[in-house]
Amino acid sequence: MDTDCRHTLRLPRALHQGLIADKEMEQMAHFLSELAMVHYGVAVMFCPSLIATSAVYAARCTLVKTPTWDATLQFYTGISEAQLLGCAKLLVSFHSTAANADNKLKVVYRRYSNLETAAVALLSPAKSLTFAPNTC
Repeated sequence: MDTDCRHTLRLPRALHQGLIADKEMEQMAHFLSELAMVHYGVAVMFCPSLIATSAVYAARCTLVKTPTWDATLQFYTGISEAQLLGCAKLLVSFHSTAANADNKLKVVYRRYSNLETAAVALLSPAKSLTFAPNTC
């Protein structure tokens, strides 16, 4: 796994270039990032820049922004869609379970359920990134 975190410096530049153009998109990316941060395993498994980039990708999928990932996003982040899919799916799974959680996920969910944060936690998680249930 690539643990080089040099991409962290590129993400803020990408944000200022207008890649995250609206409050709802920004709040959704923050919400998903915070869900990741309450899980020690995620923080250890993935580089911070990959978590941030995956949060942007998952937010774009949740808010049905098209394209979900393109050459411009890849250029500014240095991360391809294939590289961030696993982390993005994990973030969406946290979003799916946050409302019913008995832990820190619920605290983050509540924080992002009000109008100040565009109530992004109340939106349906990205269907395109949900894990398929095992069928036997």
